[in-house]
Amino acid sequence: MKKTINYITENKNKLESAKSFFEKYNIEIKQKVLPIYEIQSADGIEIATSKAQQAWEIIKEPLFISDSFWTIPSLNGFPGAYMKYMNDWFSPEDFLNLMKDKKDRTIILRNTIVYIDKNNPHIFTNDYYGKILTEKYKGNY
Repeated sequence: MKKTINYITENKNKLESAKSFFEKYNIEIKQKVLPIYEIQSADGIEIATSKAQQAWEIIKEPLFISDSFWTIPSLNGFPGAYMKYMNDWFSPEDFLNLMKDKKDRTIILRNTIVYIDKNNPHIFTNDYYGKILTEKYKGNY
């Protein structure tokens, strides 16, 4: 018997990726778009957990949400949970200027998944490490 889990997302790319991943485990992923409030916090895990708990209160069925956050250690964790606004606020040159005197150019992408069943949150995180360039990338993305 195939298990069904609700994925709370509006993002079609995230949905297709999740469906592809869980297919091999005989798990069906169903998309749900819900009216969820994103709390204001610098803590990405707190934001993701809040969103999952709100979704649970609405549907009371097994579900998960996913969220991603950038952290730059030499900028005290900036931008953290505010990364989705960064493209509106900063140009690539602005980022380079923020980093111009920094020796540590590490940037971390933290992916967070919160799964809830029976109102019990399970939190999973995965970090990807990279380096911020010293000049604007001139190639194609």
